[in-house]
Amino acid sequence: MAYMKKSQEIVAYKILSKKNEAGKRYQEVHRFGTEKRHSSDVTSLSISSNSKVILTVSEETTFNVWTMKGKHIASINTNQVKNNMGIITPDSRFVSVAAWTGEVR
Repeated sequence: MAYMKKSQEIVAYKILSKKNEAGKRYQEVHRFGTEKRHSSDVTSLSISSNSKVILTVSEETTFNVWTMKGKHIASINTNQVKNNMGIITPDSRFVSVAAWTGEVR
């Protein structure tokens, strides 16, 4: 899985056991754009352990959840100053997003 900054796309690759006709050990499987859901670059990308869900986080205040094929599932606003990173729990039931806030608690 890779985020292409210039084109604002997420690309999923399959790792091959041997080189293909082009001499590569990987093959592109899916590609989808994030520009409609993120207004800034994606800074964190996490894949669920069951390989069904992708979490994307950027420095804006929302994070997005996608299917592996690029269907948008949810967009959630953290209402913080900016998001830093996100992760999906090993059981694929929850997401956690680290965000910065100016509040002292």
